[in-house]
Amino acid sequence: KKVKKMSVTKAKTDKEREVKKRLRDEETASRKRQKDEEEDKKKQNRVEKRLAQLNIQMDDKLFKEALLARERNLQNFVRGMNKEYNRRRKAAELVVGNKLEHSKFSTSDSASSLVTFG
Repeated sequence: KKVKKMSVTKAKTDKEREVKKRLRDEETASRKRQKDEEEDKKKQNRVEKRLAQLNIQMDDKLFKEALLARERNLQNFVRGMNKEYNRRRKAAELVVGNKLEHSKFSTSDSASSLVTFG
């Protein structure tokens, strides 16, 4: 009877140990799962933060490129306007020069014609 009683108590203690071990294992697994979830959240937050920074950098870069393109277009426009201004000024100078030459010739011609008639 004693042996049977000892084996029953040993079986109970073994069972209790198994239950305690299972509970410890479950607790450990739960902690590990929680730690993994926290790490995943941290990783996700880092990724989101980095993506936000990259998005801001890209927006800045695109904005600067747009500004440079506008500036280049404005410079090209100004350059074209300067060329056109110079071309028109040169044409006006030629026209005025021709008119002055014609007026000189016509005044000298009229003066010489007057002299011959005089």
